[in-house]
Amino acid sequence: MPVPFNKAAEYSTYSNQLHQEYFNLVVDSLNIIYVGFTRAVQSLVVYFPQKEYKGTVGIWLNNLLNSELAWKGDFEKTDTGALSVYTYGTVLNADHKASEVEVEMKSIVELKINTDPSIAVRTVDRHYPKPDDGELSKVEYGTVMHKIMEQITTVDSLDFAIEKIKGAGLLLNAEADLVKEKIKSLITHPDVEEWFSNDTLIINEHVLIDAKGKLRRPDRIIRTKDGRWIVLDYKFGIEQAEHKEQVLQYVQMLTKTGRNVDSAYLWYMMGSGIVRVL
Repeated sequence: MPVPFNKAAEYSTYSNQLHQEYFNLVVDSLNIIYVGFTRAVQSLVVYFPQKEYKGTVGIWLNNLLNSELAWKGDFEKTDTGALSVYTYGTVLNADHKASEVEVEMKSIVELKINTDPSIAVRTVDRHYPKPDDGELSKVEYGTVMHKIMEQITTVDSLDFAIEKIKGAGLLLNAEADLVKEKIKSLITHPDVEEWFSNDTLIINEHVLIDAKGKLRRPDRIIRTKDGRWIVLDYKFGIEQAEHKEQVLQYVQMLTKTGRNVDSAYLWYMMGSGIVRVL
């Protein structure tokens, strides 16, 4: 039986297991932060929301960059509408080859942050080196598309999602406009526009814990204006029977947490379109 990862669970039979799982997540997050901030060779690009989510790495960085006493260096700040950009040194984007660009090397002599161990962190777990023609393979294209869809809540958030993926070096500037138009045409189609409406509650990549303690993560959970729950999973390959089984597992887990799922879908965004599972 899935156990919601929330405050109420602290006083349940599974309290010890949940505390251990939370401890493991914190340690994993600290390791990810360390690796992420110490392995960059040419450029380090970090995104964090401007909203104040207590106990997140983003809050640390926001406080750090807005405090003159917390760092020694020369950060430049520019606002581009959806994003506030802090720059230190020279930024490389995916349109440049490392061998063709000379970069002025700068270093931060000292950096001190007062931190709280309660953290939340997400990572881009793979970077795709481009071949000489600069084009993504079909697998890479599908994975990049999936990462963009992870960032989208409503149609209005598409621009921000594209800029975020571009900044991470996963899309060339020339590819970005094409990908943007492709995704926009898909998510504004009358058959799916409700799933990306401002009137719906959107939960992307929500973590569920199954009876064996394994983490499950549906791509998108939707509660419509009239109270219907919908589960949606994106796929970028060919149809497979196990995909339906996976979505039905999500439905069963949500049902056991008191959410009666009305319908569930697989969306093969590069192939056969939308397949209703429930």
